[in-house]
Amino acid sequence: MVNVSYGKWTNHKTLILDDQLKEFLPETMLLTEDNFWRLMDRHQQVIVKPNMGRFGNGLLKIKTIDTGLYEFRSNMLKTIIHGRMETYKAVNSNLISRKNIVQQAIDLAKINDFPFDLRIMVQRKKKVASWVVTGKAAKVACEGYFITNIAQKVMIVQDALDNSNIENINPNELIKRIEAITQLTAARLSSIYPGHRIFGLDIGIDKSGEIWIFEANYAPSLAIFRLLGDKKTLRKIKRFKRH
Repeated sequence: MVNVSYGKWTNHKTLILDDQLKEFLPETMLLTEDNFWRLMDRHQQVIVKPNMGRFGNGLLKIKTIDTGLYEFRSNMLKTIIHGRMETYKAVNSNLISRKNIVQQAIDLAKINDFPFDLRIMVQRKKKVASWVVTGKAAKVACEGYFITNIAQKVMIVQDALDNSNIENINPNELIKRIEAITQLTAARLSSIYPGHRIFGLDIGIDKSGEIWIFEANYAPSLAIFRLLGDKKTLRKIKRFKRH
């Protein structure tokens, strides 16, 4: 059994090999200056992440505003930078890790103008191959933040979808799709983490209802479910951990 995560880049390389999953993965590369501008030119906005980071630490978001003009964001800091050279210099000076990834940024669906994403807990019992979704919660970003790790509110997923700006939504069907995708994701990751029995998957949804796999957390916290006050889900997660 592997006792540590191999990091975001290895996880991405594993998932991208699965024909059923690759359409749900934002385009992702190891961070170099060439790769940074390749994705910026293609998508107009990117997220830079430490390969081994947790809790949203070290995340940067860069967005093209106009030719040669870029918005640079780190937590609540937002600044406008002129020129490609100065923009990448700002990225480089704000890195907290030696190894980083650059990823296509997704415009998340919103609730009252605040972006949100989902944390899906997927587990399996000892000596059982099948993966089960044991918990779901929605995280709504605080005002001024582009990440949901600093959440102003935790919601039941059904309520979040019902109150979101996602177009032509069938919440029940969308939840079924998300559960199937996350179960498949966990199964694929188990090929590099044999014996591991729990993943916390961060799932994004854009306003068109498209599903995106952002991250697989190897040792997910249960704090979000405590904030939700969902004792039934907490008991289920803990029961799976024991068995």
